[in-house]
Amino acid sequence: MGGLRREDRRDLILGFITLFAMMMSHALAETARDALFLSRLPASQLPWAYLAIAGLVGVVVRGLTRVRTAMPDKRRLLVGTMVVAGAVDIALGLVAQDADARLLFGLYTWTGLVATVLILQLWLLLEDVVTVTQAKRIFGPVAAGGVLGALVGSAAAEALLMAETSATGLLVAAGAVLLVGSVLPLLWRTPAPAVGRATVRVPDKQEHGFRRLCGHLYLRRLLMLVLFSTIAFTIGDYLFKSVVAETIPTAELPSFFAKFYIVLNGAALFVQIFLSGWLLRAFGVGRALYVLPIAMLAAAVGFATVPLLLPVLLLKGADGSLRHSLHRTATEVLYLPLSQELRERYKGLIDGVGQRGGQALASLGILGAVALGATPWHLSLALIAAGVLWVGVLFGLRGTYLQLFRIGLRGGEVQGQGQSLEIDLHALEALLSGLNSEADEEVIAALDLLEGFDKVRVVPRLVLYHPSTAVKVRALAMFGQEGDRAFIPIAHRLLRSEESSIRVAALRALAKVEPTETLYPPFLDGSCPALHATALVGLLASRRDGAVGTTEVAGDLTVSELEDQLEALIQEGDPLLCTELAHAMRAHPDPLFVEPLLRLMHAREPEVRAAVAGAMEKQPNPRFFEALLPQLGDGLVRPFARRAFLAAGDDALHFLDQSLAPSFQLSTDVGSSLAGMPRAALKAGALIPRRVRRHIPRTLSRFPAEQVAPMLLRHMQTEEDGAVRYKMLRGLGRIRAQHPKLEIDTRAVKKLFRATLERVVHLLEFQMAVRTQHRDHPSLGAELIEASLEEKVANALERSFRFLGLLNPREDFALLWRGVRSKDAHSHAAAMELLEHVLTGAERTALLALLDRRPTAQRLAYAAQALSITFPPQTYPARLGAALHDRSEALRSLVAYHVAELGLTDLEPQLRDAKPDREGFVSEVMERALQALLGNRGVTGAA
Repeated sequence: MGGLRREDRRDLILGFITLFAMMMSHALAETARDALFLSRLPASQLPWAYLAIAGLVGVVVRGLTRVRTAMPDKRRLLVGTMVVAGAVDIALGLVAQDADARLLFGLYTWTGLVATVLILQLWLLLEDVVTVTQAKRIFGPVAAGGVLGALVGSAAAEALLMAETSATGLLVAAGAVLLVGSVLPLLWRTPAPAVGRATVRVPDKQEHGFRRLCGHLYLRRLLMLVLFSTIAFTIGDYLFKSVVAETIPTAELPSFFAKFYIVLNGAALFVQIFLSGWLLRAFGVGRALYVLPIAMLAAAVGFATVPLLLPVLLLKGADGSLRHSLHRTATEVLYLPLSQELRERYKGLIDGVGQRGGQALASLGILGAVALGATPWHLSLALIAAGVLWVGVLFGLRGTYLQLFRIGLRGGEVQGQGQSLEIDLHALEALLSGLNSEADEEVIAALDLLEGFDKVRVVPRLVLYHPSTAVKVRALAMFGQEGDRAFIPIAHRLLRSEESSIRVAALRALAKVEPTETLYPPFLDGSCPALHATALVGLLASRRDGAVGTTEVAGDLTVSELEDQLEALIQEGDPLLCTELAHAMRAHPDPLFVEPLLRLMHAREPEVRAAVAGAMEKQPNPRFFEALLPQLGDGLVRPFARRAFLAAGDDALHFLDQSLAPSFQLSTDVGSSLAGMPRAALKAGALIPRRVRRHIPRTLSRFPAEQVAPMLLRHMQTEEDGAVRYKMLRGLGRIRAQHPKLEIDTRAVKKLFRATLERVVHLLEFQMAVRTQHRDHPSLGAELIEASLEEKVANALERSFRFLGLLNPREDFALLWRGVRSKDAHSHAAAMELLEHVLTGAERTALLALLDRRPTAQRLAYAAQALSITFPPQTYPARLGAALHDRSEALRSLVAYHVAELGLTDLEPQLRDAKPDREGFVSEVMERALQALLGNRGVTGAA
């Protein structure tokens, strides 16, 4: 997986040739520069040249950034830079032969500046047209063009010198190569804006400044990476040359260096072409960057332990073979999560200050150390220190690198942690002023917020004089719940209101605060059914509270007579009246109302059952469980039923755990509580329908996490219904997200994750077979099956991300799932890059293959190979026969139709075996398929 693809060819070829031309030109100019410089100036002037290059790079990059504002097309800017650089090289070649020391110093600075700026612009252009996934495939081969160009340039310089060409002639040749190569950037495609990358704005002030660069965490770490690695390279190069000079005879040095550099450059070219891309894809950018510093550290430690030539050769071998191949490629990939704006402003500063500044600092340090009498052994210790700092920077870089991709996937927004809401004085004043609004909704919303913030005591009681009935009812309920007696006089006055809903609300509020013996009897005259129901329930409940007598209440009415009235109201079945009864029983929880509530739960109207579930919440009782369970299938009643279960605690938890068992049956008749189902359909011995079972996991997830998580994971491993299993996974994911430190059985989760990936592979294999069949012999059944399989593959992949969320709750896998599903190439690549750093093992290879945007056949082949899945040769009818026993009811139904459509009579026995015993949609579809298959001769599936 991950080899070069057709869409990579253009970018790869143009990048390879352009970098080849640049590095060939630089090799020619470098040879001429070194020869002219060292022939006229001492080597002690080199550190000053390095400092001059570093300073000029910052100035030039800043100027080029401003030019890009007027000329946003990077292709033309690169062409112009190459033309100017080529012309200056030729001009310098014509005048440098008899130039003084100042011009030669400028020549050295110029060649270093040109190489830095040109390569910087090339990589900026390349990074704008590729995604991070593409970069891992082509950056290695592109950088190989630079290695090969340097080789060819060095060879050409040697050949020209042997032909008695002067050093200045090499400068002319270098300029000519740049002029010829300047046409290449025009062949690049126009870079498209990167939608999925981080778009963090940089303030206008100091937007190009070094201070701003150091203030950005990721940019600062990139600068430190380049700085410390360059220091290590410079010390390592000096250590190598000094030890070789002491060990190898002077006469043999040219031959030694020639042979060594040939081997070294060959190794670098091999690594660049064959290994760097594979290492980046296999280990990720973060891990691949550790290869070079660890190799150099090992060699430096080896020399410090045994100061011989071999460790130094290994040190230089690691540097020469990996620095310009794997290390350079991985470093360029590090810039990809940055926005285009940040890359253009700061990449030049990082490369210029980091590389040239690091080289200058290391050179000055070496000169000072040698002047103080330092030996190569002492320099090896300095190299070890620089290598440790280098590794330390890499250790902190990986997290920031991945976080930038997350920011890009979120659209440039950093998500912070949620904060608890607190109300201050200004907010309180705003809420109180909201009570004066002319809009009833705003007044009620203000009351809700004040109650939520526990500020009911500051609400003026005069709100009960509000002209709105809804506001009065809400305020009475709030004051009654609060228990403040200050509102009692106004509530007594509201008992005489013309609005029955206000009188009922006032009676309920007074019953909570002042349940006196004389409160209820006046409302038992039946003039207002709702008020009568509220008073009746209040009187019956007050019997246990001792507020009234236990035998005779309300004049001539006894308790038994009140109970008869309550039964009569329930039998009457008026929805509004039953709702008021349930509300009253909620206000007066008492075991006396257990049976009435169970009877009220048989109501057809969801409003009544919601009110009954609310009453059951206030007086938890195991007898309610079987009546509450069917309510989970009704969207209007479900929230109230869940709260009732939650209020019952461990008893309800145990009941819900049992109800998820496939063989669970009701022990009592609970009637019908699901819209569209016949009355009394849920009887004793009935299995719980899917419509109810699929909402049990979410209900369970509301209970204590440490109790529920093992239950859901255990049921998930045995559940046959995909919809219910998915709900279990979502419930477990919610628990895991809220409690990331909760311990779960990760082995079981990994097993389910792998099984999901294997399921995707088998679905894809079947889909390819159906697709081939449909292409050769079009049919409606094959078209429907293919569409169904496409959906099932997507759903299974989404479930795999949920399993990953269980294994790593601190990663936002919902964000990654949106990224891999995005049509934007950069968003997809960013999500894939994050996944590469999260996953390990065969599952990592399989999932990345399945999410890749290659043809289905290639995705299937790579994933199946990673999971060690093989597919024996099968005919198309044999595949359909196997699919008749798939665990998906929808897929089995479509396959049964397709079998009948194709007239595959040989599959009649398998079709009969696949038909479910219980009645339902699948059984009906397969029955019809059998009838169609047998030509409607009256033979049925039950025959």
